[in-house]
Amino acid sequence: MWCLKLAGLLCLMPDSISAFAITALDRAEKALKTAALTRISVAGVTVGIAETAPKVVNWLSGQFDPPAATPSAQVFCDYSGGYLPETRALGDLSEMSPLAFDEALATAGLFGSFDANQNRWDLFDPARNIGVRLLPHPGAYPEWEPTAPLANLLGWIMRAKGRMVMHAASLGIGNVGILLAGPGGSGKSGTTLAGVANGLQSVGDDYCVVSPAPSPVARPLYRMMKQDSAGLARVGINGVASPLNWQGKHVFDLREVFPEAAIDEAKIKAILLPRVSHLPHTKLERASAFEALQALAPSTMLQLGGDRSATFKACAEVVRAVPAFHLLLSEDPREIAATIRGFILEGGA
Repeated sequence: MWCLKLAGLLCLMPDSISAFAITALDRAEKALKTAALTRISVAGVTVGIAETAPKVVNWLSGQFDPPAATPSAQVFCDYSGGYLPETRALGDLSEMSPLAFDEALATAGLFGSFDANQNRWDLFDPARNIGVRLLPHPGAYPEWEPTAPLANLLGWIMRAKGRMVMHAASLGIGNVGILLAGPGGSGKSGTTLAGVANGLQSVGDDYCVVSPAPSPVARPLYRMMKQDSAGLARVGINGVASPLNWQGKHVFDLREVFPEAAIDEAKIKAILLPRVSHLPHTKLERASAFEALQALAPSTMLQLGGDRSATFKACAEVVRAVPAFHLLLSEDPREIAATIRGFILEGGA
């Protein structure tokens, strides 16, 4: 019975979903014509944002670079809840797989995601460079939103520019660097912090904007870093005056704590897969492209919705372009940073 219900759902929903998305984007486009825009610059792309109530604008300060005067993409955040009857008319969307949802919107040339728990829609039309976020009310934002505002929508804007937002950290020297990929708890953020605290540079601690071709280049999405008190103490940082996020981690601007570490781009020469190993000395061991893809693609696809097949292909393109290595970590932040520095400067293959 359940299978028959789901089969019927998948047969009937795609046209309705795409029609709803087009209507929502049409309304957003109309609203944006007269709305006051807050402008931000993301990896050199200026984005204009308008809201029915101030919410995202409260989280944008300090996260992004000064923008150009004219935005090349716009996002409208509607917290009125007026769309809720239309969403209910679509049926139980929670029964639809993410890939089926992606395909339903792809038929109309759109990107989108729907969170059934919060009744939150994110939709983007790359032809018009217009996006919309729909929430029942301004207080419906999830607890992680302040440190990564509009991640889906910014990701699709980047994709329209031939770039891909990836769930990865970075370290570098002189605009040449590496990506750190792996699931939560693998040591990405700790390794990034150890690096920037000991003379390395970074374009991102959690997300990076990556141009896969002709050779991978990483740029910042957000400038914020997140680390708990124990992690800060391990690298000798005390007294960081920053708020705690929903995970109990300090959130601070890389440019304020380590101003010389913040760079605008880095040519990626390898992917490192960190592992907390408690070794006396950090070791690098060659990893396969498949292992790198396993570390990079699933977490990126989980973190960022919309056209997951394109996300997977972009991740595959990156791991084919550069070598990958397991990074077996010691417990000494300076030694970890020195190992990565030597790898970047000397080649390490």
